[in-house]
Amino acid sequence: IYAEITELYILNIIATFERIVFQKIDYAYGEIRSIVTTEYDKRHSKKHKPAPLYHSAASFIRDKEDVHSLSGARKILENQITEESSEYLREIIEYRNWLSHGKRQNVGRASTLKIDEIKEILMKIIDEIE
Repeated sequence: IYAEITELYILNIIATFERIVFQKIDYAYGEIRSIVTTEYDKRHSKKHKPAPLYHSAASFIRDKEDVHSLSGARKILENQITEESSEYLREIIEYRNWLSHGKRQNVGRASTLKIDEIKEILMKIIDEIE
C-alpha cells in the first residue's frame, strides 16, 4: 500500500505542476496575442501600405486550446527552460503516463526519480518560466 500511496502523491505533484503551467500559458497567450494584434497593426500608416496580412496577424498565433497536454506544453517551454530541465520533464511526463494508465506497456515508462527529485525538478521548472 505504501507504493500506491507514493504513486498517488507523485501524480498529485505532477497534476499541481500542470495546473500552474497551464495558468501561465493561458496568461502568456493573452498577452502575446494582444501585443501581436496591436503592435503589428501599428506597422502600417496612411503613407505606407498596410503590413502584410495585418488583419490576420493574431491567427498566426497558436490557440491555447492547441496545447491540451503536458507534452504540448513542454514543446512551448523548450526555449524557456534548460535542456536538462526539458529532458527531466520528458521523463516525468512519461512516468506520469505510465502510472496513470495502470503501468501498461507501451504507455509511458517507469522512472528511477524519487518523490523529492520530482518535486525539486518541477519547482525548478516553475522558477525558470517565471
